[in-house]
Formats: sequence, C-alpha cells, structure tokens
Amino acid sequence: MKFLQKLGNLKNTNDALTTGAGRAAYQSLTGLVNMNHGKENQIFAFKRTGQKNTVILIANMSKNYAQFSMNFNGNFKNFSDGKFKKLSESYEYVMKPWEYWILLN
Repeated sequence: MKFLQKLGNLKNTNDALTTGAGRAAYQSLTGLVNMNHGKENQIFAFKRTGQKNTVILIANMSKNYAQFSMNFNGNFKNFSDGKFKKLSESYEYVMKPWEYWILLN
C-alpha cells in the first residue's frame, strides 16, 4: 500500500502529471525505441512535461526480457529507488518481463 500512496503523492505534487485545464504536454517515446532482440511494441514509453518537471515512463509490456536502445538522452531520478539513471542513445538496456521505470527530473 505504501507504493500506491507514494504514487498518489507523485500525481498530486508533480506538475508533469497535471490533467485538465493547463495539463502537461504528452509525447510518445515509443517510436524512439530500437529493439535489438524482441518484438516491436514490446517497450512502451512516453514523456510528460510540465512547467517545472518531467516524468518519463518506460515499460516492458511483455512476459519476455527486452533488449533495446533508445534515441533519447537525459539524466533522471528513478521514482522507485531514488537512484539516478542516465538515458543515452549509445546505451543498450535490458528490462525484465513487466519491468517499468518511472523517471523524474
């Protein structure tokens, strides 16, 4: 239950997750994903940008491991564990089945 409370707090305090009037901008990043091993559309990714904050979600939407690169660069903080994560088009990522990253900056 703590995770849901933490997620709810993020929704209520991060302007990149604003909906309704003055909502944050949405951009699909799925088209920037290059699958190295696996099926197309296995990775779902998007970016929400508010006036102060950016939130990125990257998720492996399958029961299989995913290996991919992504034409996107930036430094972010992982919502789940608070560790910093660098996204770089020169990196190859591996995600476990159903794994997801919520990245903040």
